[in-house]
Amino acid sequence: MSDQVQAEYRTRLGASIDCTQFLLREGLTFRGHDETNDSKNQDESKDISSKEQMSVVLRYVDEGYVIEQFIGIIYVNNTSALSLKEAIDVCYTIIDMQLQELNNRFTKSSTELLLCMACLNPSNSFAAFDRQKLSRLARFYPRDFSAIELSMLEDQLQNYIIDMRSEFVELKSIGDLAVKMVVTKRDKVYLLVYQLLTLALILPVATVTIERTFSAMNVVKTRLRNRMEDQWMNDCLIAYIEKDLLDKLDNKLIMDRFQRMKTRKGQL
Repeated sequence: MSDQVQAEYRTRLGASIDCTQFLLREGLTFRGHDETNDSKNQDESKDISSKEQMSVVLRYVDEGYVIEQFIGIIYVNNTSALSLKEAIDVCYTIIDMQLQELNNRFTKSSTELLLCMACLNPSNSFAAFDRQKLSRLARFYPRDFSAIELSMLEDQLQNYIIDMRSEFVELKSIGDLAVKMVVTKRDKVYLLVYQLLTLALILPVATVTIERTFSAMNVVKTRLRNRMEDQWMNDCLIAYIEKDLLDKLDNKLIMDRFQRMKTRKGQL
């Protein structure tokens, strides 16, 4: 392939990628109206389906900030607890553990868990702080806190509260506390307390992100675009919802991936 032909091929491929990214960002159709397996014109659909979906959102803490990211949808026969658990078994182990905690959300143990979590609230100069309840909270996570670490945590909590009340009086939420600890490097000084804090931040249900997912579904899969295949629907939703991540993808990386998928007539 000559340099000129290669340059022209790169230009055409780059333009195709730009167009694809734009359509994905806006939740627009590509072409056609029939995406059944035997269709010769797959890409989008015709009318609203009656499938039930479960939205999978990953919630984690990075440098003190709570981040929620949509990672896909799973189609289920119905949204009963049993069906949801069977569907979520195809995902990551951590998500399965999260589901188990949510299934037990309103039991006596889960109520105690929430009450213990409230003791991390920094409002009113850490008025809710209770060392015994926070030690109890750590015992809900035996895989994260060994017997030795539980003992160390009690000592850390004693020094932690004196330090916090002397400097961090303006904080209003657990999220603010986590960020402040990272900024001041207290997350390294009180490593086990910070670990407990991140667990408390991860536990809540990601309701807002999940609701945003189903709202986006109404944009991507409309009355006129019902016959989208599940995988294509899932991929479009991820691109549409996580626009910030989509915008960060460099065209060169996409081109390289495109080239490696199979042998192509044009090579870069």
